[in-house]
Amino acid sequence: FWYALRVLDLLAENPELRLGPMGSEDMAELVLASRGEVNAEALKALTERLVQGNTLYVSGAVVDTVMRLQESYLRSLRGVFPDMTKYVKHVADESKLVLLAERAQEYYERIGDLAVVPRIAQLRMELIYYRHHTMDMAMQREQAFESKFGDKLLVHPACTSSGANAADLKKDASATNPAAWMGKPSIDVEPRDLFATMDDLCKITFKYGDDRIKTRSMLCKIIHVALHDDYHAARDLLLMSHLQDTIQFSEGDVETQILYNRMMVTLGLCAFRSGLMEEAHYCLSEVCSGKSKELLAQGVANWRNTDPDAEKAERRRQTPFHMHISLDLLEASHLTSAMLQEVPATALKGRNMLKGYWVSKYLRKHLDYYESQLFLGPPETPRDHLLAATKALARGDWRKAVDYVTGLEVWKLLPGDNATADLKEMLTMRIKTEGLRTYLFANAGHYQSVSQTMLAANFDLEPNKVHSVVSKMMIEGQLKASWDADTILLHRDEPSRLQALAASLADKTEMLVETNERLLDARTGKGGFKDEMHLGRYGGGGRGFRGGHRARDDNGRFGGRGGR
Repeated sequence: FWYALRVLDLLAENPELRLGPMGSEDMAELVLASRGEVNAEALKALTERLVQGNTLYVSGAVVDTVMRLQESYLRSLRGVFPDMTKYVKHVADESKLVLLAERAQEYYERIGDLAVVPRIAQLRMELIYYRHHTMDMAMQREQAFESKFGDKLLVHPACTSSGANAADLKKDASATNPAAWMGKPSIDVEPRDLFATMDDLCKITFKYGDDRIKTRSMLCKIIHVALHDDYHAARDLLLMSHLQDTIQFSEGDVETQILYNRMMVTLGLCAFRSGLMEEAHYCLSEVCSGKSKELLAQGVANWRNTDPDAEKAERRRQTPFHMHISLDLLEASHLTSAMLQEVPATALKGRNMLKGYWVSKYLRKHLDYYESQLFLGPPETPRDHLLAATKALARGDWRKAVDYVTGLEVWKLLPGDNATADLKEMLTMRIKTEGLRTYLFANAGHYQSVSQTMLAANFDLEPNKVHSVVSKMMIEGQLKASWDADTILLHRDEPSRLQALAASLADKTEMLVETNERLLDARTGKGGFKDEMHLGRYGGGGRGFRGGHRARDDNGRFGGRGGR
């Protein structure tokens, strides 16, 4: 690394110099010269050929060196356990690699080699796109400290003691350690504008890069924007770029598909932090299907009875640990967004007798298993906490649901200042609101009127908030009611449970009669099918039912094939 950086510094100090690729014949002759097998005249001629004007012909290229260093860096991270000190030292090398790539990009822009510039720009984006601005500032400070004072582990402990910067510190070796006389090492770092850097790199890749570089750079840009809680801007970038269609046709590019999955997860978490639960559930449900670890390349699947070469390729694609997205945070966000939609929908469904509709099959599957347990202990995992919160919210105990949800330690992993406190406040308000909606859906048939003041007191909401929630339910047709001052008048025009069951039985009986009549007509061949308006669905002209059922003729033989 230091040799490559020194070469780039020399090229920057001498803008007229350029590096050119050495030919294979010259390289072979140079190897022979290193062994002493070339005479002086041949060596002089070789030297003249390798140094022509301002161009120095060397083995390899700067871009190849940068790419190999990145591969070596990623390989070193995959080969070390993340809880070891060695891993932290390797992560510190990332800033050096970013600096080297930046110098290499400046060199190629200076000489006008625009075919190589987008490759280096894309490499720089993939090294910084996952960083929150707070994380990037900390890494900048660590890099500046190491550049000025060296390795932090080699700094004397007396320099970092509480009394190192004391104004009245006496320079007495018998009383204080001499290492503390100079005070604590401090540095001033000017913060970098990551958004401007990402925008500049995107402009380069979109102007000079190929399709794969453009796709990956756009994915990196969306992830970076979503990481800083700008959901609508990230969503607009995704929709305008039509990446969904592009990714579907890149089946062989597994690395890009993994980056796309990371983008969808980051976008879903951004929507969740912004309180957009429907959008969050839509984005997260594509990845949170029980195989999120494999889809995000944060772990390998069970490779029994699998090709060893495929296992090796999968391990080479693993994402370094410091770039991981917390799977516990991912599942907690997914289940919370599903809970806040599933519980009110279940209450509405139970009242309207809508069968077979679930907002989240993933939540319903785990909830059915949770309810089937005979003995339930206190929740331990984030999933257990959220399932217990779902049950509590469904029975109207919103306070216990708030305790279960906000008591999760996983929310502390959110980046940003006061992000955890803001999220808990938002979740508390959403649980109160959905608890109010669930209460009205489940009990509207038992009341003629409900006081707004009573609802506000029961759910610890402001009267204006209750008025807003109930009015929205009325406008969307979810609640048949009207306002009379601060009282909700409920219109009992909805069928009771007995009436709904009777109507359902009548509909099913009518369908059974029609089906029997069609079967009779198909077997006898008289009259054709009943209800000719449905010929497009069942097939026509005596060709039988959809799915391959064929009618018999008078001789007992089958007729034509079933309709499509």
